[in-house]
Amino acid sequence: MKYIGTVCTVLIALLVLPAISSAQDSPVTKGHWMIDGSISFQSKAGDAYENAEGDGRTEITFSPAAGYFFMDQLAVGASILYTSIQQGDNTDQTNLEIGPYLAYYFKTGNPEFLPLLGAAVRYASQAPNEDVTLNKFVIQIFGGAVYMVTEQVGIGGRLAYSIVNQSYDIDGASEDPDSDSGSIFSFFVTVEVFIP
Repeated sequence: MKYIGTVCTVLIALLVLPAISSAQDSPVTKGHWMIDGSISFQSKAGDAYENAEGDGRTEITFSPAAGYFFMDQLAVGASILYTSIQQGDNTDQTNLEIGPYLAYYFKTGNPEFLPLLGAAVRYASQAPNEDVTLNKFVIQIFGGAVYMVTEQVGIGGRLAYSIVNQSYDIDGASEDPDSDSGSIFSFFVTVEVFIP
């Protein structure tokens, strides 16, 4: 008999707790702002990233972003990626990308834990030297979770998969620009601040 009482208590708690937590003001509520920043480490390989000696690339990226919840749990915003690139003996290359993103935060029975899924598009144009212009287009999907350490600040992790297409315009060349493509798998650690 005690077993049935315990099972009923657990079932009622599972039904009531999500309702109580959703009644509280969630950080992912319509009208709230979000500011986040992440740091990532990436190791890249393939035709798009290897130099003539076959060296892959190692990149450290800092990415600040800001978003607005235009409806509960759904944020739209903009992000900037600043990347420092190391490849073989070359350690001084940098990259700056900018673009919009969309993120959906799932509510769970635990208001401190917010899983998320999202997508981003970014563009970059840079001139590694005076004769060459590099144009890069990136499509990214990501997923992860945020653990709220206070009512407004969370720490999270994200896994991301990006498809990259880049083309090189060479001044004075009469032919179409050279282009290549590749993919990137990344892990990001984020700090997120939600502003009501």
